Amino acid sequence: MIIAVVGFPRRGKSTYLSMLYVSLRRRGQSFFVQRGCPDGEGQWTFETEGGKSLRVKGEFTERFINWVIQSTRGLSERFERVYVDLGGRMSEENKRILREAGVDGVIIVGESVEEILEWVKFVRASVSVGKEVEIFAVLSRYDEERNEMTFKPIVL
Repeated sequence: MIIAVVGFPRRGKSTYLSMLYVSLRRRGQSFFVQRGCPDGEGQWTFETEGGKSLRVKGEFTERFINWVIQSTRGLSERFERVYVDLGGRMSEENKRILREAGVDGVIIVGESVEEILEWVKFVRASVSVGKEVEIFAVLSRYDEERNEMTFKPIVL
């Protein structure tokens, strides 16, 4: 199963995936987290002191998009679930990845229901005609006093 993770920038997608990564590893699940955005992030940015300051952002080139599509498909043959972090843009590049990588489900991380519904429309317009994808939504909130993200699943 291939599950894309989407939402506007700075909503906690990578933080959510990092927490999910730790939880799934602890339970011995068969999964892989694929970075589908050339933002230079990965699990290492959360596990390395100062990791976010070391990342180098790339570009959405044709070569990169093809690599994400092909590697995601290949990983799905080896792991029960592949989570693809698509970054925070409603772009033609992300439409293509959603359509051609064979995405089965999407987790939308957002700060409001309205924001999440924008992504629902984008996702539905992006996947192949006739393809049904499961859509899950998570409300995120940043607590400045505690310097932490909280996440709450919601039903659409």
